[in-house]
Amino acid sequence: VKDPTAVSDELFDSLRKFYNDQQIVAIVGFAAQMQATNNFNSVLRVDVDERLLPIKDKFHPVTWRENIQ
Repeated sequence: VKDPTAVSDELFDSLRKFYNDQQIVAIVGFAAQMQATNNFNSVLRVDVDERLLPIKDKFHPVTWRENIQ
């Protein structure tokens, strides 16, 4: 989500077809934790797990530091 205030009611309606409110809260909470973890790792320049290096080209370049070997 680029703008957390722009999540539409339609998206939540779609989610409610498969998940209850408690499950949606858990999903959104987990996504927020992952965003925070990624920000933390980027700020501290934590190296990417070596197991992920073979797939790094599948992701947008700005998500990977150029000095990763």
